[in-house]
Formats: sequence, structure tokens, C-alpha cells
Amino acid sequence: MSLGSKLVADHPPAWQKLPIAIRLASLMAFLAILPLLVFGFFSRMALEKQVVNNAYALNLQRAEITRHILDARLTDAQSDIELIASDSLVTRFLSTSGEPERLVALLQKYCRYHQLNALYAADRTGKVLVAQDARLVGRSLESEPYFQKAAAGGILIDNPRYDPGDGQVFIHIAAPIVEQDGQIIGVMVGRLAMENLDELIAADNNYSGHGEFGILWDEQGIILSHGLTSRLRFQPVDMLSITTYAALAASQPYGPNTAQLMQSTPLYPEILQHEPSASPYVHMTQGARDEVYASLAPLTQAHWTYGVFIPRTGVNSSIQNMSGDIVTFSWVIIAASLLFNMAAALWVARPLQKMATTARAIAAGDTKQRVALKRGDEIGQLAEAFDHMADVLAEKEAQQLQNADQLEKIVQARTASLREALREKNTLLREINHRVKNNMQAIIGLVDLRLTHVSDPASRQALREFQHQARAISLVYEQLMTTQAMSRVNMKQYIENLAAHVIQNNEHPQAVELVMDIVPLELDVAQAMPCGQIINELVSNAQKHAFQTPDGRAPSITITLRQSDQLCTLVVSDNGAGLPADFSLQADKTIGMRLVNMWATHQLGGTLETQVNQGTRFTIRFPIVFGDLDTSPHKIA
Repeated sequence: MSLGSKLVADHPPAWQKLPIAIRLASLMAFLAILPLLVFGFFSRMALEKQVVNNAYALNLQRAEITRHILDARLTDAQSDIELIASDSLVTRFLSTSGEPERLVALLQKYCRYHQLNALYAADRTGKVLVAQDARLVGRSLESEPYFQKAAAGGILIDNPRYDPGDGQVFIHIAAPIVEQDGQIIGVMVGRLAMENLDELIAADNNYSGHGEFGILWDEQGIILSHGLTSRLRFQPVDMLSITTYAALAASQPYGPNTAQLMQSTPLYPEILQHEPSASPYVHMTQGARDEVYASLAPLTQAHWTYGVFIPRTGVNSSIQNMSGDIVTFSWVIIAASLLFNMAAALWVARPLQKMATTARAIAAGDTKQRVALKRGDEIGQLAEAFDHMADVLAEKEAQQLQNADQLEKIVQARTASLREALREKNTLLREINHRVKNNMQAIIGLVDLRLTHVSDPASRQALREFQHQARAISLVYEQLMTTQAMSRVNMKQYIENLAAHVIQNNEHPQAVELVMDIVPLELDVAQAMPCGQIINELVSNAQKHAFQTPDGRAPSITITLRQSDQLCTLVVSDNGAGLPADFSLQADKTIGMRLVNMWATHQLGGTLETQVNQGTRFTIRFPIVFGDLDTSPHKIA
């Protein structure tokens, strides 16, 4: 079995830990609910399509009604202007300049009655001669398109245009003033305020309670009226062409900020590419500020288009209202299905639960438990096989208990034998260590006796060095006799005792400060002895040679022992005069340094480095190796 398979077996998914009755009921409920969900999904799609189609149709009816009202409003205004232009009082005034008071009163009456913002007459040069508002008299209309067409004999409902005199945008309707002989002597102009359109279009706002609103725009795609806010007036409903933008920016029909208005983000991109004659319905999702459904109705009196828009949220609201009963009915069916499936699952799973309970009891040690189901189906056959397996397990368990008793007796006997052998081994090792230590002490004593009869300095020095080396070995065995581990040496205690002994028993007594920085570490005796010999040799040499020339500094010898993973670093340094500049370990012929190099490289299997900088520093790095039973470094807690 692979590691991944074992992990899956040891840690099954959370759903597999659920009782089988719950899982079976969930499966049955899922199979029962799935058709309902599919039915509900397609029903909602059909319902959504129906709601959208209904919204399209209702909005189109509303748009057609408002379009008729707008057409009628413009037609009435146009008829009113033509009627006023044909009034005899107007033609007589332009011909003879008589009775201005009566004409002004007539114009004011027409403005009030026909809801016009202004009404004024201009001669053929475009100069306003009479108006219902005296402020308009004297203005020139010569360059206005609506004046030019009316002066040529036509009647024009002009697009909204900025009036610099009033600082507002108005819809201008112009008609020629004709004498009885057919000669055009002037032009009658009426203005409609944009607010008149807003009042008509605002009536469509939320007319069915689903957030509907209307928008009126001209053939260039400029919004003339927005049912929700007047702030969007004169902004583009769609992306303008460069030619249209340049023409509008140059003529400024909507005032000095026309160019800035034309740069506004289009509300409903690509709506102008839709042809209302092909289909009055538009569904806009890409690029629109909000997803909307629009029903379009072009006006007949002007090249304008009116549309009633419903946002997607409004459609969703209608869908939710219409689908409430379906959802309620579906939940009732789902709840009844869950209850029925749970009851059926419990009935089906009860024998399996009994088998699981019996299995857990047997696994806990109660091998007397049995399923004991009397059924003729597959579950009954499985229960019978399970009970037979339990009988076999009970027999095996009894046999295993008997074998375990016999094995326990054998293990106890073997353990007692091993403990006795280990005790004898430890006793033997202690006896060996004790004898080695005594022999080394005897050697040290014999050297002391020999020193009393030797007067030659070189011989005395050689005997002293031999005595120190013997003392270093003796200290190792003293350490071994005080520890439970017969082959490990406490290096901190060993080095401190050894260094103190070397300092105190040197033939060149001098006040030398001994600095110790040693980690609590145990080494194998095979590595502890070379370390002790190296420290003995280097400390003796430092005390003998490093401080012969006083330089004002307090003599100091530092011993450092560090461990990093499987590598040990031993450093012995002093602050004395230092070695000669041309000193080399390979070229040095003294027996002491040759021994240090041999202990470091051959016995410890490490490296030896020498540094001379305000003293001498010896650095030995070697791998830590223990015996066959333990090959890892052992730190003292």
C-alpha cells in the first residue's frame, strides 16, 4: 500500500464518518429532489422568458402611449404656431407696424393657453419685432436653421437649441407669416421648454412598480429627456462618430459646455445600431451601466425615439413574485421527500447499524457479542458470515492469549539473563577503568620518585611532560568511573580539571588567567583522550614560551569547545608573544607540535589551523563519532 493510500485509509473524508442511514437518506433525497431541481430550473427559465416578454409588451404599450402624447404635443404646438402666424393682426403688424399692444396681448394669451415658453415674430431679416416678452424684441434670428427654413416657406420643429439670450435650451417651432398675395413677410417662432417633455416622460417612471423609466433621444443619439434625472440631458446615449462630435462641438447647440457633454460616457452603447422597425425590443448587457430591457417607439413629428426601460432587478422582482407559489410548493415536496427518505433509510440501515454496533463491541474486546439476525436476504447472509467470523476470532484470541503467556515467560527469562550479562559487563569495565587509572597513578608516582634523582633540566622536562600526558589519560578514566556511561567523558568537567592541573603543576609557575568557554558535551573516550593530550601540550607550551617577554598585558589562556551538528571545534589561544612570522606546522620539527598535529589529524580525523594575531590561536575541527551503539553527539542536559 502506498503512503497516500495509507493516509486516506487512516484519515477517511468527513462524509464517510456519517452514519450510513444519513448517507442513504441523503442519496435517496438527492435522487428525489434532482428532478424537482431540474424542473424548477427549466420552469424558472420559461418563467423568466415569459416575464421578459410581458415586460417588453407592457413597456411597448406604455412607450406607444407616451409617443402619441409627445407627437400630439408637438403637432398641437406646430398647429398653434401656424394658426398664430396666419392671424390678421400679425400680418397687419408686420405690414404696417400698427397696434403692437393688441398683438403682444394676443401672443401672451397664446403662450398661456398653449403652454409655450415664448412666442415672437421676426421680419424677413430675422429681427424680432414683437414678442410676448419685451426682452426678446430686437434679437436677430438670421443665422438660426429654424428661421431660415420658415423664411423659405417651410415649417420646422427644430431640435433643442441653446438660446444665448436666456442661457437655456429650447425646442423652437417656426412657421412663415404670409400676406394675402402669398408673399412671406416674416416668421413666427414659438419655444417649448424642455421641462414640458420631462413632465410627460416622468409619468412612465415605475408605472408598474418594477423600476421602469423613459428616455427620449434624437437621431444623433443625444438624450433630450431622462425620466429619472435631468442631469443626463444632452449626454450621448451611444458612442458618437467623429463627424457628429465635431459638428456639435462647433455649433454648440446645447450651450458653451456642449463639447464636455458630448465626452460623457455613453449610457447604452450600440442602441443606435438597433433598428426599431425590425424589432422594438432591445436587451442590453455589455457596456450598459445596468442590464436593461428596452421597448422603443420612434416619434413621427420629429426624428426622435422614445424608449421605456426596465432594469434587470425589476425583471427579477417580477420573477420572484410570480415564482413564490412554485417555490413554496417545491419546498413542501422537498420536505415531505426528506422525511419519507429518512424514515426509509433508517428502516433499511437498522440491521447494518446492529452489525456496526456488534463489530465495535468485538473490536473493544467483547468477543461474546453476535449480530444474530434471522433474515433470508443478503443482509441476513452477511450477518451470519459475520457471526461465524466472530466465532473464529474468539478461538484465535484464546489461542493468542495462551501463546502470549508462554512468550511472556520466555521474554522474562531472556531479560533476566541479559541484565545479568550487562551487570557483569559494567562491573568488568569499572574494574578495567579502575586498574588503568591506578596504573597511570603508579606511573605518575614513579616519575615523581625518578625526578628526585634527576638533575639534568632536559631530562626533568621530558619526565614532566610524560607525567602530564599520563595525568591527562588518568583523568579520563577517573571521569569514566563516575558516570553511568562507561565509554563517554564529560568534556566540560574533564577539560576544566585537566587545564587547572597543567597550570598548577608546570615548572614555570606564572600567574596566568585561565578562561573556559565549553559547552556541556560528552565525547567517546577514543576522542576525549586526543583532545586532552592536545590541550595538555598547547597549554604547557603557552605557559612555557608565550609569556617570557612581558608586554604589560595580563597573561591569559582561553580554551573554547563548541558543537555544530556533527562537528566539534576546539580552540586553544593565548595573548602572549605569539609564534614566529614564518611558523609552519609542516616545517616545525618540535616533537610537541608534531604530536599535536598527529592527534588532531590522525586520531580525531580533523583539521588543525594556526593564527598569530596578538597571541597564538590553535583551532581544531573534527567530526564527532561514538561507538557502534550510538553514532550521534550526546549533549548533557
